[in-house]
Amino acid sequence: MPEPAVAVAGAQPLVGARLEAVLAELSGAPSMAAAARVLAEAFATAVGAPTVRLYALGEGDPALRLVAVAGDAAPAGADAIAADSHPVTLAARSLFAMRCDGGAIDGDGDPA
Repeated sequence: MPEPAVAVAGAQPLVGARLEAVLAELSGAPSMAAAARVLAEAFATAVGAPTVRLYALGEGDPALRLVAVAGDAAPAGADAIAADSHPVTLAARSLFAMRCDGGAIDGDGDPA
């Protein structure tokens, strides 16, 4: 049976004015790297984590690449996750973007 969720000391939920401030900072980020840093820092603060690492999977890239770190520095060799069998790599590869010009998707998952 899974452990019940427990609030971490120092966690600051990302709601209300705090969420608005993060979104404003994110919208003003001059680059993807800067936006990733904003997200990593916001997530670390929201959950009270000592470290947050964000990885990105580029189109056609076989490895997840480290794009931002908040908190402790990433250990040596943690700049990419390239193992095809790594659960994080498999999960990232299972995600895909979908666009629907018609504004709706019908019951079988196809654009209406």
